[in-house]
Amino acid sequence: MRRRKLYALIIMAMVFVAVNIYLIIKDDSKVRRTAYVNEWTEVKRGGIAQSFPAEGVVVPKEEYPIYYNKENKEFQKFLVREGDEVSAGTPLFEYTTPEVDELKAATGAEKTQTEGEIARIDEYIGKLESYQQSVPEASSSASEDIELEQLDLHDATSNVIRSTIEQEIYKQELEKDKLVEEIKRMDTQLSNMEAGGTITVTSDSEGFVKDLDYKLGAPIATIASNESAIQGSFNEKQLKQVKPGMKIKITSPDLKKPLNGTIDQIHPTPKGEPSIKKNSTYEYRAAMAKESPKLVKGSKVSITVITKEVEEVPVIPETAIREKKDKPFVYQLTSKGYLEMKSIDKGLGFAGKREVEKGVKAGEVIVRSPDYEEFNPSLFITPLNTEQANKTVFKRMPNNRKVYYVLIGLLEQ
Repeated sequence: MRRRKLYALIIMAMVFVAVNIYLIIKDDSKVRRTAYVNEWTEVKRGGIAQSFPAEGVVVPKEEYPIYYNKENKEFQKFLVREGDEVSAGTPLFEYTTPEVDELKAATGAEKTQTEGEIARIDEYIGKLESYQQSVPEASSSASEDIELEQLDLHDATSNVIRSTIEQEIYKQELEKDKLVEEIKRMDTQLSNMEAGGTITVTSDSEGFVKDLDYKLGAPIATIASNESAIQGSFNEKQLKQVKPGMKIKITSPDLKKPLNGTIDQIHPTPKGEPSIKKNSTYEYRAAMAKESPKLVKGSKVSITVITKEVEEVPVIPETAIREKKDKPFVYQLTSKGYLEMKSIDKGLGFAGKREVEKGVKAGEVIVRSPDYEEFNPSLFITPLNTEQANKTVFKRMPNNRKVYYVLIGLLEQ
């Protein structure tokens, strides 16, 4: 009798277990399943930059060619060497010509014209300063009908008027300085002509002598600016991704941290003659936002071209995204202890990270790398942190939390 009861209990237990296993693994079963979540992460607010690497070299930012017309002239000598530093007005080379009188008259006329331009600038600056003093301190609209060249001050406030005038004065003073340097250069030429018919050609810009052509070709000399730029080449694939104005990061073993910059120019045609036997490359030039003295001319650098960029957006790992009927979703861990499928709209993605345009917000928690089929919704469990399961933590816990966790343990199904 006892054996029959024992066998009956065993059979009932086996049937119970079998039915439960069937209901759990059956498709579309309504039996609630519990998901085991091993890794989870918080949706963070951050940025994503889509980019590609390239190589470059530091070169002069600008080059100024200087030409020499041999007709009716006799070259005398260079007054500088390659590598010499020069400024505006530095003598570069000398030549003689039988037409000194004509050249002297032309230079004198040019000097007179330049002096007239300086006088007009002085008059304009005086008018600006006078008007600036008449602008009231209060932020009222300008009502005086004073006509100033190049300035549109209609309906502007006092502060805007003052700022605009200051900028214009600064601009005019810079232009005046350039003209004064021109006057000095012409005075030097006239002085040389008076001395003995020798004409001295001077530099119009600041920098250093890059090249001198002792065969008197064209150009006879090249002045390179002290400012630097980055020059390099893009391949065909890179060319399709980049355009002028894009941001770059410049790195080098000589730099402690990357420098910022932008792509200035991309040559539309390939370097050299195009050929089906070799890949085409396209020259680019990039500007540095702030130069470093550690990057001398000729230094090799690496750049990272940022083709697309978003900032301060919700970001999640690519591994967290799953798809159902070509629609992306993530598994979200709710504060009520449930695992829920949450549809999302994907944004920019790069290097294992993905922007979320819609679906989850920064601060919400999701499964980092889900490896199970659909759970929606379902309870979830996580690994036990044994470091926090000790008497010290229990003693520090408030009494109301202790009661809460005890009730959860008794009542949770």
